[in-house]
Amino acid sequence: MLVYAVHEGGRYVQVADSLKEQPEGKRGFYVNITNQCNCACTFCLRTMKHMAEESTLWLKQEPSVDEVKEELDKLPWDMAKEIVFCGFGEPTMRLDVLLELMAYVRQKHLDMPIRLNTNGLADLAYGRSVAGDFEGLVDTISISLNASNAERYLELTRAKYGIGAFEAMLKFAMDCKEHIPNVVLHDTGPYMISNATFPSYFLKDENAVIHGHARLDLAVFTRIAKALNVTVRYVGEEPTSLVTGIYNGIMARSLPEAGIACR
Repeated sequence: MLVYAVHEGGRYVQVADSLKEQPEGKRGFYVNITNQCNCACTFCLRTMKHMAEESTLWLKQEPSVDEVKEELDKLPWDMAKEIVFCGFGEPTMRLDVLLELMAYVRQKHLDMPIRLNTNGLADLAYGRSVAGDFEGLVDTISISLNASNAERYLELTRAKYGIGAFEAMLKFAMDCKEHIPNVVLHDTGPYMISNATFPSYFLKDENAVIHGHARLDLAVFTRIAKALNVTVRYVGEEPTSLVTGIYNGIMARSLPEAGIACR
């Protein structure tokens, strides 16, 4: 999808379907311009591309500026609360396209709030300070912080630029304060944005959904277990339950790796 809305539960919905489900009230519309990314985050939905065709954010080809403008022109602008530039990848990877589209929205709809969701690594991608490019075009920029230190950040994001990516992201955020009214740093991680967070909306087969939920369960549980010094997890048996069977199998394989016995 090039342009879509996000409904309750994190569902990505075609604009027409969004209006059918929610005929009243303003909402944000999201503009998906690229699959490209300079990170390979361990928790990213990109690692699980088997999504229902009608809901997929994976673009079969990179859209041209004119193609995106055409989709923007179709929007019910009286229903728009804000326009959010994002991507199944990193939107600043197509910086020229991004800036042109932002300018297009600003020209056509002067008072419409514009937000950019980004990993904040554009300076490294282009070898210069990029924050000033967004002055007058962006009202809010949301930057994924992901971690509290450079080592953990690199471990989670696997940014192509190496250990210096964390400091570059922080510098980008500071620079943005000089040019953009609202700068937001999101402390994200495997629970907030995960390849398992909303599998039932995106995955085609039931087994994959259950596997996704089980991985999320274990990611949360192992963190809690570590904090509370839990060393054993007891599991029940339901011989006729597909869900329980898959959960138990995954726990039996994964919990010992985290130093937790599965019984």
